[in-house]
Amino acid sequence: MTRFTLVQLEYLCSVAETGSLAGAAEKLNVSSAAVSAGLAALERSMKAQLVVGRKSQGTQLTAGGHRFYAEAKDILRMAGEAELALAGEAEELVGPLSIGCFPTLAPTVLPAVTKYFSEHHPRVTVNYTIKAQQQLIQKLMLNELDCVLLYDLYLPEGLQKEHLKTVAVYVMVGSDHRVAGRNGVTLKELESEPLVLFDADPANTHSFSIFQRAGVQPQIRYRGTEYELIRGMIARGLGYSLMIHRPAHNLTYEGLRVAYVPIRPAIPDESIVGVWPANVNLNRRARKFIEVARDVLASSSLEENAGLQTPAPPLPDQR
Repeated sequence: MTRFTLVQLEYLCSVAETGSLAGAAEKLNVSSAAVSAGLAALERSMKAQLVVGRKSQGTQLTAGGHRFYAEAKDILRMAGEAELALAGEAEELVGPLSIGCFPTLAPTVLPAVTKYFSEHHPRVTVNYTIKAQQQLIQKLMLNELDCVLLYDLYLPEGLQKEHLKTVAVYVMVGSDHRVAGRNGVTLKELESEPLVLFDADPANTHSFSIFQRAGVQPQIRYRGTEYELIRGMIARGLGYSLMIHRPAHNLTYEGLRVAYVPIRPAIPDESIVGVWPANVNLNRRARKFIEVARDVLASSSLEENAGLQTPAPPLPDQR
């Protein structure tokens, strides 16, 4: 039977992630000599060379070391889960949880989900990473995130996903735009007007595909990756944009108004999903978070509350 310790596996993983004995030692708050001795003992136990030291390139894993590193990460993760399970009482969830989320979903979905989740699982510490889809998936595949909330758009292979909510795509215009308040607009009607493109992957690709299917060549005047910047520019009358998701209120940070108009002819709705690597079993905390997100979104009325034609309360007199 192979004999190795969890500490030795930690040494190997830390060397792989920092690229040197010194980096691993600093990360784990031990001496470089301890890391070196632990790796040597691990190699004797495995009867294989796992690392190779190069003065100019630090310490690197061999091909066999890289293969074993993936297994070692899983062993350490399972050991951590077992420890956390013992720390909790009965079904109580305990420990850290790292969630990734697409920028337009974060402010409209995460607060409600977090409130419910935290009230029922107060011993779980939740950390959020808000980035574009490609960056989130990279972190997910590196095991830096437990799961990610995204739109079900152009997702790569190798992921499991769970449907959370169906949402519609709308045209967003300023409140005084000629089509504001209408129950539908064709993209052809807007073709000659400036487009304010939400240029975050995959929202940009998704918008282009919608225009292509409609036979429309958009006139891109502005691009931006910040959701509220796009809304603010639309409210200022600088153009129109396409949005899948929207806040429950039509006021921007400046106190100006936008309006959301359904696209005609209707285009397919999209889905909000929770995703994680196909070769990973969700830990109990992540599984419960996905369940809570699904239930909260199902019981909420994000679409209905947005009020396509519901006016915002009057602004205070600023004279």
